[in-house]
Amino acid sequence: MWWYYANVTVYAQAATSLAQLDILVCTFFTCVFQNHSDNCSVAYSPPLMDHPLIWDETGPPPWALMKESFDVPSNERYKLLNHSLRIVAFKNPAEADQFVYSNTRTVLYGFVLPVLKLLGILSILSFFFTLCRVASMRKVTNFYLTNLAVADLMVLISASTHQQCVALTTQIDLDVSYLGNSAQAVLTLLMYTWDVGVISSIAFVTLLSYDRYFAICHPFQHRNLNLKRRAIRAAVCIWFLSFFMNLIAFFCQFLALNVPPIKCLVWPTEEKYKHLSGNVQLFFNDDETMHTLNLVGNYMFFCVFMLSLILTVTFNMLLIKGLHAPNPTGDQIRGPSKHLRRVTLILGINTAVVFVCFLPQAILALIASLSQSREEVNVSDDVKWGSNLMILCLRVINSSINSVLFNAGSGRYRKAFKQAFCCRKRQQVPTNNIPLQTLPRTDPADRIRS
Repeated sequence: MWWYYANVTVYAQAATSLAQLDILVCTFFTCVFQNHSDNCSVAYSPPLMDHPLIWDETGPPPWALMKESFDVPSNERYKLLNHSLRIVAFKNPAEADQFVYSNTRTVLYGFVLPVLKLLGILSILSFFFTLCRVASMRKVTNFYLTNLAVADLMVLISASTHQQCVALTTQIDLDVSYLGNSAQAVLTLLMYTWDVGVISSIAFVTLLSYDRYFAICHPFQHRNLNLKRRAIRAAVCIWFLSFFMNLIAFFCQFLALNVPPIKCLVWPTEEKYKHLSGNVQLFFNDDETMHTLNLVGNYMFFCVFMLSLILTVTFNMLLIKGLHAPNPTGDQIRGPSKHLRRVTLILGINTAVVFVCFLPQAILALIASLSQSREEVNVSDDVKWGSNLMILCLRVINSSINSVLFNAGSGRYRKAFKQAFCCRKRQQVPTNNIPLQTLPRTDPADRIRS
């Protein structure tokens, strides 16, 4: 690829916007790099090779300019405008294909993932609706599941949203021109929301495992605690830590977009690139601070994942041991009920699904950290692209099926779901109304003794 920083003088209307100047300059350099100068709609005069003078051929030419500005007979004010533009020109189709969405990526980002996200959002909203309609579902475990559903909802809203917009608009990778001047704010917020949802999901899964272990293996202590206050405190701590820890990712994304963008791509002359626009907005930043923050963020995510995995596996092993432990008192005290065993099994399945889906991301974070700190560890761009795509799909799948797994596996949840969405009136239990006159009167002595 050729990287070129164009610094030109444009003869155009005084009211010409920066976007129109970008288009004019990009059109000129596209013709130059593609050797089509004779067929361009832009004329130029190179008094200085490093600073050419260009103008639109459909407008008036700058003949014999005596002043900085010039009024043409149509009363349109024209003037000389200095303009600079960052340009990237591809040498061959192999380089250009890395920036173009293939048919597979277009179908995946444009249709498959949006459908999965929509189904996941609908399942989470139905879970919220069930909790609101059925009062018996408002328990501590469901409170944790509600927070987990909120974290999954954050992931579904922010994950691959940028890629979906690109697949349906420009189909140029890393292009954010569809966002205009708000690209930095929108993309930073999306990435931050995504990271907070991921860390919160892992933390609440670990908290659910501990809650099941404590409720089944220590039932008397579990009943004597103020569970609601304790659950609220635990949830607040998890959300606070998630928002605080991901500030590193927030500043890293902010720095990545805090550079002058590349606004012109010169595509090869092959026919398959004719439909692609050269006026883009790409951000490339090799700042050392950004790489350091990215390294710290990768190590932090790997440590959080491993800590949560160790704690969750420990709690589940202790829970299984407690469920199968012999009862020393015989049949006087019953063990965990069938419902508790079912809920525990479902939570265990959910936990396994979560950690299996997040395991590739933890491995990639470790590899990316090692590749930045050690030169002997090197990962090709194709492997990075394939790994990121797999991680994105697993994140969306995990966030979409969490509520489905729990609702489909629990009989009480299925019953509550039917009750929440059923429009029929509840059947009233018939009562026998006995007239007061028919009731025998009690003797005063009996009333005193009672």
